[in-house]
Amino acid sequence: MKVVSKRHHWFWSWVSPDTYTTIGTTVYTPVDLEFVDEADPEVLEHEQVHIEQYKKYTLLGFLFLYLFVP
Repeated sequence: MKVVSKRHHWFWSWVSPDTYTTIGTTVYTPVDLEFVDEADPEVLEHEQVHIEQYKKYTLLGFLFLYLFVP
């Protein structure tokens, strides 16, 4: 898992600045966190589940499950 601050990415800081976002194996932290090591360990543990799903089902399978299965 790679953890990156949205503070350093114009797109994420504009689109969803206040939430954690996981794309592939990268977790983007909210812009209000000054350092990525301030990220909530429980949230990172939860995001790790999404990363494992992404690896297991591939990108298309993961997107299908995430978008269409309750």
